[in-house]
Amino acid sequence: MAGKQANSPAGILSCPNTLEGMLEYLNLLHSLKNYQGTLEAAAKENLSHQDFFHRLLSDESSAKFARQTQNRIVQARFPALKTIDNFDFNHPASIPKQKILHALNLSFLDQAGGLVLIGPTGIGKTHLAIALGYKAAGAGVRTLYTRAVDMINHYRIPSGS
Repeated sequence: MAGKQANSPAGILSCPNTLEGMLEYLNLLHSLKNYQGTLEAAAKENLSHQDFFHRLLSDESSAKFARQTQNRIVQARFPALKTIDNFDFNHPASIPKQKILHALNLSFLDQAGGLVLIGPTGIGKTHLAIALGYKAAGAGVRTLYTRAVDMINHYRIPSGS
């Protein structure tokens, strides 16, 4: 266990004094799993201490960002994974492609704005909403997929009130 010393009574915590113990205690799990390989690569490449430390923390940061992105995608509750790459703008032709592509830069979020997709059944509103949500989740935005009817039902005031 990270903070417990081998000779400490059960339940008594102390500061870890091994590299592995410190990495675990600090919850640097990617570094804990990979630091030996990074050390070996640093030795082969004759990296400075600073460059080694930068590489170790860069890898840790990338792994953490990927985990957080994956968690945001799971928490968004998308019914399926849809991206803009697999959206067919040729059917229907009435979808304003440039407006959708502009929305994908997510600038409306910086302006505390919203985006509403309105149209008949079967034109790709759900696909586009999921693609936008997926892009937002990848950009660090907490996202939740829901349908308008579900929001209305969730916030409907009971008739007895």
